[in-house]
Amino acid sequence: MKLKKWLLATYLIVMLVPLIAGYILFAWISDYNKERAVADRLETMLELQNVQRITENPALYRAHANYRAVKTLGSDTQAVTLYNASGNVLFRTNEFLPTTSRSERFNHLNELQRDFRTYTYRAPVLADNNVVGFYEVVFSRKQWRDGVANRTTTIIVIFSVLLLALYALVMLIMNRKFTKRLTLLGQQMTDFAQDKPFTKVPQAHDEIGELTEQFYAMQREITRTRQKLMDEQAEKQFMIASLSHDLKTPLTSIRAYAESLQGDLSAAERAEYEQIITSKSHYMQQMLDDLTTYTTLQSPNYALKKVAVDGEEYFEMLLSDYQALCAARGIQLTTRNAAHGTYYLNPKQLMRVMDNAMMNAIQHAVTKVSAFTAEAKAMRTFVYDGITPYITDGALYIVVQNDGTGISEEDAKHVFDPLYQADTARTKAGNRGSGLGLSITKQIIEKHGGTVQIVSAETVGTALICRLPIQEETT
Repeated sequence: MKLKKWLLATYLIVMLVPLIAGYILFAWISDYNKERAVADRLETMLELQNVQRITENPALYRAHANYRAVKTLGSDTQAVTLYNASGNVLFRTNEFLPTTSRSERFNHLNELQRDFRTYTYRAPVLADNNVVGFYEVVFSRKQWRDGVANRTTTIIVIFSVLLLALYALVMLIMNRKFTKRLTLLGQQMTDFAQDKPFTKVPQAHDEIGELTEQFYAMQREITRTRQKLMDEQAEKQFMIASLSHDLKTPLTSIRAYAESLQGDLSAAERAEYEQIITSKSHYMQQMLDDLTTYTTLQSPNYALKKVAVDGEEYFEMLLSDYQALCAARGIQLTTRNAAHGTYYLNPKQLMRVMDNAMMNAIQHAVTKVSAFTAEAKAMRTFVYDGITPYITDGALYIVVQNDGTGISEEDAKHVFDPLYQADTARTKAGNRGSGLGLSITKQIIEKHGGTVQIVSAETVGTALICRLPIQEETT
C-alpha cells in the first residue's frame, strides 16, 4: 500500500473518530431522553399536584401572609416562588435558580415547560374570579442530568482510550513504515559515504521503497564508476610503465649506436648503424602517435568529423595500398570491394583502422590475407561460414582475415584491451607494435556508431569484423 494512501486513510480515521463519538453520544442521550421523558413528566406532575395544594391558597397572596407551609416545599431539587397580581415577588423558597424576568412571569401560564436543567410551571391564583397572584414551581432535572453526565463521561472515557490506542497504533505503524526505514536508509547512506559495507534489505512497493531502490541504483552506479576510474587509473599506470619500458629499449639502442657512429667504422657498418637508428626512431614515433591517438579517442568530448565519400573509389584505394607489402613478405593478398554508393565517415581515421587491421593480419598470416568491404547483402557471397552469423542487414562491413593458427577464446576477449598482445613473446624484436592498435581500431569504429569483433578458428584463421551503420546524411 502506498504511503500516501495510508496517510490519507489514517487522517480520515482520526477525523471520523470524534464525529462517531459525538454521534454515539447524541444517539445514546436521545434514547435515554426518550426513556426518561414519560417517567420524568409523571413524577413531576405528581410533585406539582402536592405543591398546588399549598400554592393555590389565595391567603398566601395577601399582605402579612404566613409562608411557613410554602417554605417546606423548598429543597435542592424544587423551588417555589410566589408573585402578587402585579408580578412582584412575594416569597421564594430558595435561590438555587436565577430569578425569572418580569416579562417572562406571565408567559406560558398553566403549561409545564421543560428545558435541559428544569421543569417549570406557572399558574395564576383566583379568588372571587379575580387574579390575586401567581406561583412558579421549578423542578430540577438532576437525575436526568446526572444520567446524561454519566453517559457523556462514559463516551469520553471510551473514546479517549480508543484514541490513545489508535494513537499508539499509528505511532507503531509510523515507526515501522517511516522512522525505522528512514533511519536505516540514512545509516546506509552514511555507511556508503564512509565506504563501509552494509546489507541491502528487501523493499516494499511504496515511496520509501522506491527512494531506497533509487539509492541502491545510485550506489551501484557510483560503485561501478569508482571501479571504472580505478580500472582506468590502473590501466594508465600499466600503460605508462609498459610504454616507458618499450621506449627505453629502442632509446638505449639509439644511444648505443649513435655513440658507436663517433668511432672508426667502415662505410657498411656506418650505413647499418644509421639504418638501425632510423628504424628505432620510427618505432618510437609510431608508439607516441598511437598513444596520442588513443588518448584523444578516449575523450568523451572528441567527435569524429564525417564527410561523404564514394564507397567504390575510397575503399578501392584503401585496399590497394598493401599489395606491395604482402608481396615482399611472400603473402598472397586477396581484396574485394562491394561497397557502392555514398557513405559518411572519417576517411583519415578509417585509414588508420585498415592499417591496424592489415598490419595485424600480415604479422600473423601464414600464406594469405583477405580483405573485404561490402554491405551486408553482398558480404555473404564471399566470407567463410564462421563469419556469416555476424552479418546483419543495414550495415557496411570491413573484414580482414588471415590464415594463421588462430587465437584462443580467452585471448579473443582481451585483444581490444590497451597494450594486450596475444603473442606472449613481447620482446620478439621487430615483430610487434605498441599494443594499442586494436584498441584504437575499436574506439574509431565505435565513434562511427559501429562495432568491432574478432572471430577465430584453428583451421581457418582469424577475422577482424568492423560493422559500420549506413548513414544517409552527416551527423
